[in-house]
Amino acid sequence: SRRTFDPPITKEQLDTRVFNVIPDRDIIARIDQPGMLYQRTQCRGPKNSLFACHSMWRSLCELQYQCGSNGRPINCWCTSKYGYPAPLTNGTLTWEEACADAPE
Repeated sequence: SRRTFDPPITKEQLDTRVFNVIPDRDIIARIDQPGMLYQRTQCRGPKNSLFACHSMWRSLCELQYQCGSNGRPINCWCTSKYGYPAPLTNGTLTWEEACADAPE
């Protein structure tokens, strides 16, 4: 809630300066009203996990998966941790080779 901040965030600030990503099945994101700037997304987390969809990292992966990365590399853990498909290779390394030394 915007009132939990000190000083509280005004409705105008919420509507003009805050962007919310609201995954479906994220029960936490549904507690309060979002501001005017928001995007609803899918959540591919396990349906039997109560908080699987309340993850900014999973939301980042979902945005990269749905919208593309415009040729920029996506995070390796999107495939290893969250099960997103590996992107098509456009260089000399395979996805597995490129992610071999990436931090988890």
